Amino acid sequence: MPEYYKFLGIDTPYERAELSQEAAAFIAAKDPAFAAAQRRALRNALKGDVSRLLEIRRLRAAATVDLSAIDSAEIRIGAGGYLRLKIYTPKTRLSRSRKILLYIHGGGWTINAPETADRFCRDFAINNDAVVVSPEYRLAPEHPYPAANIDVFETYGWLLQNAALIGGNPREIYLCGDSAGGHLAFAAALEIKSRALPTPV
Repeated sequence: MPEYYKFLGIDTPYERAELSQEAAAFIAAKDPAFAAAQRRALRNALKGDVSRLLEIRRLRAAATVDLSAIDSAEIRIGAGGYLRLKIYTPKTRLSRSRKILLYIHGGGWTINAPETADRFCRDFAINNDAVVVSPEYRLAPEHPYPAANIDVFETYGWLLQNAALIGGNPREIYLCGDSAGGHLAFAAALEIKSRALPTPV
């Protein structure tokens, strides 16, 4: 895996960031109390107090989905094992080398974890005889852009080299995500293509 790369817009200061119409509509549709609490937590985190934001993350990341129908495991990759990957594998084996779905959770780049997408990852793994891998990428504002992008790219690179360790096929890796995770998946696909790496299916 090459050393980290220059992402487009990395030097753009926060004060120049603008809220898109899509993002504004998405926020407006959320529970006002939750949105207000999250805004307060983010404002405090930007000032150095992350306690409330950490509590929101803890509550959002609590595992509540029954995963008994699959094998669920965790591994750590990256320097010092800083990056946690949650892996969902069907108990029944229909193929010797399964397709892999690299799934990136949403959460506005600031909250959530693989556990918030447990139901989707479980169901996808079972219904498609696939291994689903979901990284716990670093979150803002403690880890500003491009930390999350780097973590997704790091996960993809690890899968290319280590797919067999999890029963997967490195030539059949799919990449997707929801909300902020969709953005990160799209950005990773562009980075993968620009580096002429084997591209996701």
